[in-house]
Amino acid sequence: MPDIGERRANRLRVMNTIFDLADGLQTTMVNTDDLRSTTGSNLTELSSALYYLKGEFLIKAMDSAYAQMPPPAVWLTHLGIKEIEKARNEPEQGSAHFPPLVSIQHFHGDVIGSSILNGSPGATQVSTTTVGDISLTRLGDFIRQWDHLEANSQLPIGLPTQAEDEVDILRAQLKSAMPRSRAIKETWHSLRTVLEGAGGLMAGTGLLEAMNQVHF
Repeated sequence: MPDIGERRANRLRVMNTIFDLADGLQTTMVNTDDLRSTTGSNLTELSSALYYLKGEFLIKAMDSAYAQMPPPAVWLTHLGIKEIEKARNEPEQGSAHFPPLVSIQHFHGDVIGSSILNGSPGATQVSTTTVGDISLTRLGDFIRQWDHLEANSQLPIGLPTQAEDEVDILRAQLKSAMPRSRAIKETWHSLRTVLEGAGGLMAGTGLLEAMNQVHF
């Protein structure tokens, strides 16, 4: 049986992220691919949350061609904006739709603290904080090293595109106000597998050595 508390927390996490990506505006479309990478939700979690939010008139959603897939894009409604603004103004108070906002910052140890990733690719600073047992500072160091290599065309030619996709997900988690430890860990281990599988291509990049500095 699904954990009702976790499901409610995930709905709030998704809704809060939609609000951020839309800059709190009804007129801004939020692509659910961006939403998925930022929240770290899998397709089932995201679909469940989005269809609930749509049913409660907190968001509007573009029709999906497949019933079990999340809608391709969503928009905030006036009611949804009011709900998140109230949650942020009163983070210790829950509502009929959501648990208290403060609760998802420590929900099952999933989210602890927050990160600061400044600038565009080639970010300059990540605050010293953690998500569960993950050091965001160490993770940020790795992302900056990757960005430096990419900016100077020093990433290996022939590196699988999956590696870039995984790094984009990690970067989104670092920028998120509510990074998710499970999403970071799963993506990190997937990225390590890809880079280790690249073998000699990685020689001289220092990326695998940098990964060894991140422990969780």
